[in-house]
Amino acid sequence: MRVCHVPRGQLIHNGKAVGDVVGEISEWTWDTWGIYLSAIVVRKNTAYPGGGFFGLKGIPTTFARGEEGWSDRRLTADEKGFLRKRQQEVFAWAKRRKSIG
Repeated sequence: MRVCHVPRGQLIHNGKAVGDVVGEISEWTWDTWGIYLSAIVVRKNTAYPGGGFFGLKGIPTTFARGEEGWSDRRLTADEKGFLRKRQQEVFAWAKRRKSIG
């Protein structure tokens, strides 16, 4: 797996920050394949996505955060468990795709 370090808030496409672009891609992968690809785009010091993950379309209301909560890096044990399941789903999806060719 390739690891890339991109500073948070860096503008990368049409004036959008990394998190905005990753969020758009993740919502597309959710709509298309039922996975949140951004679950594996993580902070280097926590190995979890940032709080903005919980603002994505389709996140269950028990975990959903409003925009004011996106900058909160703290995660509850339940949020970490939810994220680990989403990460496992992404890796399982990738493994199936790889075996298909």
